[in-house]
Amino acid sequence: DRLAPGVCLSSSGPSQEHLAAAWLLEPLRAGGFRVLKVQQQGPEDRLLKLLTAQQWQEALGFAQSHNLSADHVYRARWVAEGVTRAGITDCLAQIGNREWVVEQCMSALGPDAQTQAALLEYGLQETDVQLQSLRSGELTDATAEASGGVWGERDMEWVGRRLRLLQQRERLETVQKLCGGQFIPRAFSELRDCLAKTAAQECARALALTQLGVLLKRHARVLMPGILDILQCLPETLKPSEFEHLLPQEDAEAPPLASQADWIESQSTCQQLQAHDMYGLLLATEHLAALYLGWRPPSAVQVAKWWMERGLVVDRMTGHLGQAALYLQAGIQGGDFEACLQNCDTPLETILLEVQSAACAGTSSQRAWQVSLADYATASPNARVRMLLSPEQEPEVEADRGVLGALLSVLSPEERAARAAGILSDLAHDRLEWCASVVVAESFRLQVFESLEALSHAAVACVYAIPSGTSWTLAAEMLTTVRHALEEGYSGAEAQGPGAVRPKGNKAIGELDQAGMHVRGAELLSMLDQATSARALANADSAASMRLLRTCLARLSRAQPPTSDARWADVWRMLKELQAGVWSGISAVNMLAELCRALLRCGNWRLAQQHLLRTASHPLPPELAEQIVIAAAREYFLAANSSDATEIGQARQCLAVLSDNMAARQEADAIDGYRQLSTWGIDMLPLQFHQVVDRMEVVQRALGAHPDAYQDSGSVVKLARLLGVADRLHEVNLLLAKAAVKAVAHCGLNEMTELMERLRSPQPTVDTTMIRQLAARAIQGFPGDFAQQRQSYAASRRLALLGLSTFTLQATAGPGSGDADQLSVEVQQAQGRLFSSPWQQWQQCSSGHGSSEAAESAHQLAEKFHAQLMAASRTREQQLLAASDVRRLRVIMPHVQEGELEAALGPNASPQDSLALLLEVATHAAAAPTSTHAASHWADLSHLAARFKFLLGWMA
Repeated sequence: DRLAPGVCLSSSGPSQEHLAAAWLLEPLRAGGFRVLKVQQQGPEDRLLKLLTAQQWQEALGFAQSHNLSADHVYRARWVAEGVTRAGITDCLAQIGNREWVVEQCMSALGPDAQTQAALLEYGLQETDVQLQSLRSGELTDATAEASGGVWGERDMEWVGRRLRLLQQRERLETVQKLCGGQFIPRAFSELRDCLAKTAAQECARALALTQLGVLLKRHARVLMPGILDILQCLPETLKPSEFEHLLPQEDAEAPPLASQADWIESQSTCQQLQAHDMYGLLLATEHLAALYLGWRPPSAVQVAKWWMERGLVVDRMTGHLGQAALYLQAGIQGGDFEACLQNCDTPLETILLEVQSAACAGTSSQRAWQVSLADYATASPNARVRMLLSPEQEPEVEADRGVLGALLSVLSPEERAARAAGILSDLAHDRLEWCASVVVAESFRLQVFESLEALSHAAVACVYAIPSGTSWTLAAEMLTTVRHALEEGYSGAEAQGPGAVRPKGNKAIGELDQAGMHVRGAELLSMLDQATSARALANADSAASMRLLRTCLARLSRAQPPTSDARWADVWRMLKELQAGVWSGISAVNMLAELCRALLRCGNWRLAQQHLLRTASHPLPPELAEQIVIAAAREYFLAANSSDATEIGQARQCLAVLSDNMAARQEADAIDGYRQLSTWGIDMLPLQFHQVVDRMEVVQRALGAHPDAYQDSGSVVKLARLLGVADRLHEVNLLLAKAAVKAVAHCGLNEMTELMERLRSPQPTVDTTMIRQLAARAIQGFPGDFAQQRQSYAASRRLALLGLSTFTLQATAGPGSGDADQLSVEVQQAQGRLFSSPWQQWQQCSSGHGSSEAAESAHQLAEKFHAQLMAASRTREQQLLAASDVRRLRVIMPHVQEGELEAALGPNASPQDSLALLLEVATHAAAAPTSTHAASHWADLSHLAARFKFLLGWMA
């Protein structure tokens, strides 16, 4: 009851697992306590309390009594008491974890140099013990032998520790040199934990040249590969003479090493470090660096290039050209300036001379140094001139002339003229007004150029450098001014006496006139909304000029609103002027032809007709006019998407321009025929109609679209005449016959009879084979599940078609066809039997007349008669086909003896024997034709042989 809330009670006992326990209790209102927390303490916790209280002896005894490691006690004591020589003996020597001991030797800081050196020496002794097997030449790991002499991972870890200790020993001596013999732990820590190159760069940034020299001397082999990067960190304001002594000569000898090499600093160690990818340790000490890199000072070329780049950096960062020049001069002594700048073709002396000359001649030259020296030096010569001239917004022509004169004064007369022309040509792209002002000013007083001829050459070059879309008035005025100056100059020279200047003057004036003609051409084309340059006109051949003309006219023909007649008159006037000048390679006829094409494309029929017909002053040849009109009409026609499109009417109007021309009328008839196709139910695009090679196919499609079209032969013939196939009326009649054959499948017997009467006198060239094939396809029987009426009707239709085929064969073969005549008689008899009493009785029964017995009897008779009739018709059809094949063979092979065919086809020959003989004859003729006639029918012979072979196999 006397315990306060949260009181802690503890108890202890002899338990070895828990030495002590504590309870955190809370009193309850009803009495008693509630346990809030129970905390148990083990031996480790007790030992930790002793170590925190720095009771080293008690902690050591407690650890020994409870079987705990004593390393915890010695580690804590080492960390708490700091680095002392006594601590090395009392603490580090007692610790069993030797890796931890060596790590402390590499990371701990002593109060003075002696203690720090002793600590490092102790670490080296420990690594010497761990690497005793390596030092004696024996590998400690069994895996090393299996790996071909490569040291094991544990060995390499100890090798790395030893090398770092050796490195720290070197750094310790370096720190003492840097600090004047004193030891500053912080300085040693910073130097120890960074790269030697980083430390040297920090000294350079701090302008500590003395300390930098110490580092470069003590760690020469480690730092020498990066000496230029280190010196790059020096301030830009430092003069080269103040630190150039830090750069060793290319042939300088390596400084002596400050100490003897350790046994681990060997070539074998370098090889093992590379084998384990531990390249960072190859530069740990000077001895290893000497083995791995050797002595590698930068070459004279590298140093000279660094001086030049340093000078460019100084110029870019500070803009101080005087300071940059010091670095550049230092670099020039050891290398070429041009080699240090990419795309720089100008020596440094020339660049400086340019700037000095421009500065003396004008006030605008200071603009050049708004860019860096590198950018100015690597810029093109014309770009450097742009930097030196006055700005485009505020041009100063007189000052710029002085600058150009100063720049060109150091050149020879020939080089000066070419250079000046190049400058004006380059500036003409975007500063034409400035160029014209300079040329005009030079025409009155020469300052940049040395002669008027050089000025005229520059003016011509400037004109040809002008891009398209420019106002050509300035260019024309510039050429005119120079031409007047030349004429006045030559007139004055001739007044004084004859000389040799006139030939040069004639050449210069000729060049000016030629350039003026091209300028006028470009100006005219700009009026025609076709921008081009004088250079393009000068280089254009006849083909290029024609393309340019067509492009110009096409643009005018598509203009909206449409081009007026007055505008077309101006266009024709300008085209004639162009043809007389820059387009002299285009004849007047071709130019007029292109104009007519453009007029037809834009629908100006009246002007087109005026130029095409002989009412014009220069009419076109009739053949060319016909070609132009038909081509334009076809363009309209092919652009249409239906038969009632606007383009169809435009095509007819275009052809009406040459209403008296036969070819134009034929083209118009073809268009009218295309218009009629819609009435025949044919939906065809004009392009598809134009691609039809044989217009007879269109007639055939028209007949196919209307099964009864053969009844109106007049319309079919009219369509054929419009389509241009009037000279092939026999083919039209054949198409009518084919259409009639197809129509048989949809008509009755009486209609078929009428059709046969109309075809009683066919053309001699009728293809009977094709008609037979059409008939065979049309007489296919109906399925067996149809009514008997349909079956009987199919039989009657089949007989009718056989009759039609027989009749056609008789008409083409002439009298005395034999089998065909007999087959015709049999067909007529079968037709008569078809309409005999059984068929009529069955029809009456099916319509409700007569008794059921009579109907059943008629049905049976009709079914029986139908089967017999179908079998007979198939047999007759095969006979008809065989007769036709034999007839074709006789036509193809007139040299075959009639006796052989008669024997093969005689009454005593069996069908198999006949077919076998026919097959032999056809095969032999196809394999080795003995005459030109047989060779020309090789395909037909092969086809007949294949058919005979098939029939022979079928009969077998």
